[in-house]
Amino acid sequence: MKSMTEFRGVRVILMELVIVALCAVFSPIVFAPTPAAADDSPFDLNSIDLGLSPTTSISAADGRTTLTLPIPDGTRATTFTANAIVPAGVWRGWLDVSVGDRLLSRTDVPEGATTVPVRVPLDSAVPEPPDSVIVLSLKSTMLPLDRYCSFIPLDTQLILRDQLVSYLGSPTAPSTIADFLPPVLQQFTVFISDQPTAEQSDAAISLTAAIVAHYGAQPVRIVLRSDRELSSAPPDRPFERSAAVRANSDGNTELIYPEEPAPPRLYITGTGTALLDQVRLVTSNLAALAVSTSASAGAGTPPPILAADSMTLTDLGISGPSATGITHVTVSVPLDQTRLGRAARNIRVHLIGTYTPLTANAGGSLSVSVGGRTIATWPAEADGVLDRWIDVPAAVLGRVTNLDVAFRAGSDLGCGNGPTVSLSIDSSTVVTSAASGAPTPPGFESLPQALLPQVPVALTEQDFANTARAVAIVAGLQRMSTGPLAPELVSATDLVGGNSSGILIAPNGNVPDGVELPLRTTEGSTLTFTDPHAAFEQAITLGSELRYGTLQVAYDQQANRTLLVATSVDAAEELDRALGWLSADTRRWYASKGEVLFVAPGREPVTLTSPAADSPTSATTPDSGKLSIGKVLLASVALLVVLAGGYLLLRRRRASA
Repeated sequence: MKSMTEFRGVRVILMELVIVALCAVFSPIVFAPTPAAADDSPFDLNSIDLGLSPTTSISAADGRTTLTLPIPDGTRATTFTANAIVPAGVWRGWLDVSVGDRLLSRTDVPEGATTVPVRVPLDSAVPEPPDSVIVLSLKSTMLPLDRYCSFIPLDTQLILRDQLVSYLGSPTAPSTIADFLPPVLQQFTVFISDQPTAEQSDAAISLTAAIVAHYGAQPVRIVLRSDRELSSAPPDRPFERSAAVRANSDGNTELIYPEEPAPPRLYITGTGTALLDQVRLVTSNLAALAVSTSASAGAGTPPPILAADSMTLTDLGISGPSATGITHVTVSVPLDQTRLGRAARNIRVHLIGTYTPLTANAGGSLSVSVGGRTIATWPAEADGVLDRWIDVPAAVLGRVTNLDVAFRAGSDLGCGNGPTVSLSIDSSTVVTSAASGAPTPPGFESLPQALLPQVPVALTEQDFANTARAVAIVAGLQRMSTGPLAPELVSATDLVGGNSSGILIAPNGNVPDGVELPLRTTEGSTLTFTDPHAAFEQAITLGSELRYGTLQVAYDQQANRTLLVATSVDAAEELDRALGWLSADTRRWYASKGEVLFVAPGREPVTLTSPAADSPTSATTPDSGKLSIGKVLLASVALLVVLAGGYLLLRRRRASA
């Protein structure tokens, strides 16, 4: 017994010496990974936790889809539950759920049912290596009400909501760096010095972007804390991870285990590019090779991020969509500007594909629309070959623009009495674009694509608080991007004096000269809103000075660039409240419109929208730049401020998801 005690003491001392040498500061005592006790504790994860959509839609008549469920190590999935919303016109039916060739459950849909509970036992489902996932195959079969119609339209949807996966077990704590990131992550904490160097701030910002990109649709909460709190911080829970970023002459990553059974912390050390190399290791493919508790990434150069003028659907990560229907069918091609790698204009799509060849007695047509607005239509050819260039007007562009391609042939006599037709878009379809002038759409809807391909980040003051603000903004922007961002910390002088788009953190109002903000305060109590897109300006003078925080999207026409500026007028705490409000619900970043997010003391956040962003575009009036006085006044009524018992009203839009 004594020899074992001596051995443990020697081991602890040796490990403490290693940590001191790496970090030059005191760190918690190191223990070997302690295996969790065998535990069958139940827990549930909903579809949002798993990075899935809140609802799943299936063609009711004869539809199929799949759901991929991650299985954390040390756990097993027991059941999948949901509520199925039955469409009108259904007599009865059933929903089959299987894994591979094995049927797991069949849920009957009785006559007259509008909502049916779905329960799928998963005990017999074996996770697929190497990602340890269960892929559920769902097949809907619904029969029509014979007395009304012997047909259910193929676009009628059975919808699953309230989706939940139940598990048993305790997630295993990672034993190597390769296992550090679990398949499901709810919170990631980064510890840095409360007086960080520029290198540490850069590493924290880059690590934030990498983690959010790695987990995609999972709403991972990002937290930045001072490393002074390391010793008192509670251990991470099973679906939480943390990393400490510290300066050291040697680049290294190492897992440090707490005394109690809990996930270890990852200590990332280094200086200069060596520190960034360790950060990149955490989410890179090479992490799978780090089957040890310590590893050091060698020098590496990240591949350049370039925006191409021409890309196929395959390049954009889109599989060629196809569909089948009665007399008419529609498929959607999503055009994501973040996948194009820039705010784009002059977008053209060379549609390549096939459709059902016409018979001698049947005519047909094809059309392309965006949001219900038809932008092209032409007669179908007898050979069934789709080969057409489509110009996408700037007025219909969004961050993501769904191009709906429709094919119609023959006559629809109702109740399925018509020809069955198909439409398929080939993945070789080409999308061409050019670099944008003024982003379309403008304002928050132009983010993050207007900042791509690289994303310079500048802090007017190099400190912890500004680093935390940059982390919150980069995390929000990364959630809206389908590809990884490449943030890089630069000086405010270089950002403002250059021609690149980027993010500027100036919480105390010390915005450098040369940056024209949409909303600014002059002479202490005059608020001026300027819209560079529509040559519009509105000024209002208040009875006294106003303190407020803002997040503003500033477009520089001369340099043809966009700056996202976080600033305030003597109210940095209001800026932090605005960023906290955005981070509290990941949908708020997606929903934000306009050029300015404004927060005054005691008030909820509001957005200020320019006439260019807020005016509806007529399908028959292409010249949307000509705005009536009424529209300008309506668009300027966007800001509500309570001050000294009076109200300032431009036009209030409560910024909500």
